[in-house]
Amino acid sequence: MKLSLKSLLLILVFAGVSFVISGCHGLGETSSEHSYDIKRQMDIENQMLVDDWDAIWQKDQTSRLSRYHVR
Repeated sequence: MKLSLKSLLLILVFAGVSFVISGCHGLGETSSEHSYDIKRQMDIENQMLVDDWDAIWQKDQTSRLSRYHVR
């Protein structure tokens, strides 16, 4: 089967339009869901950053310099 240049061009245009309509992030996810996923991931990474910072400064263990339980 021989494809002419017009039919090949039509197929390429159709593929480009369908790609633009569907978007790059997937068919089953809305933009609000995508934004929520990004926000949730940033929250998790910020919590991990705080834990790492506490480990660097060794704040994750209680101090024994006071007779009261101090964190």
